[in-house]
Amino acid sequence: MSFVIDPMVSIVVPCFNAELYLKESLGSLSRQTYRNIEVIVVDDFSTDNSANVIRDCSLIDPRIKYIKNISKGANTARSVGVLYSSGQYLAFMDADDRWDEGAFALLMKIATESRADLICCNMNSVNGDDVTKLYCYSVLNEVVSAKNDCKFLLEVPPTACAKLFSASLLKDVIFDDVPFTQIGMLPIRG
Repeated sequence: MSFVIDPMVSIVVPCFNAELYLKESLGSLSRQTYRNIEVIVVDDFSTDNSANVIRDCSLIDPRIKYIKNISKGANTARSVGVLYSSGQYLAFMDADDRWDEGAFALLMKIATESRADLICCNMNSVNGDDVTKLYCYSVLNEVVSAKNDCKFLLEVPPTACAKLFSASLLKDVIFDDVPFTQIGMLPIRG
């Protein structure tokens, strides 16, 4: 990957009937201190007012783009979002998630300094005043080579969210709609 000052980050947001969360969710992206982002919201056949909320948010922040999905499913929506992305880095978020306003500034500082292809970050579940940390990594704030320390890969949660990817890793990846509960049960062929 070639080095670019302030590379663009494409943030892909699959959306299905999330009108109650979208303003806050997309607002968290509009408030990012790292400004070179594009937000690609892929509407996955919502039957509520999600499309209008997305369009209203895009009038306030033109970096927000609305895409109507061509097939049903969050992973299909992620694949569509990647196709429409133009950033050197990719991130994914669910339509009811929020990012801290300095998150992408920190992630991009790490990405440009380390030239890492994947950066994982913490993720919290917030329900009112109750905050629960979802992921706890044994290695924090340091670069780990998957080639040299492959056991770290076992700590990486099987979710697209809470990660920053080099776009070159995902440009040819199709996100299959595999039920989450079956991910650990796929047969291994030798």
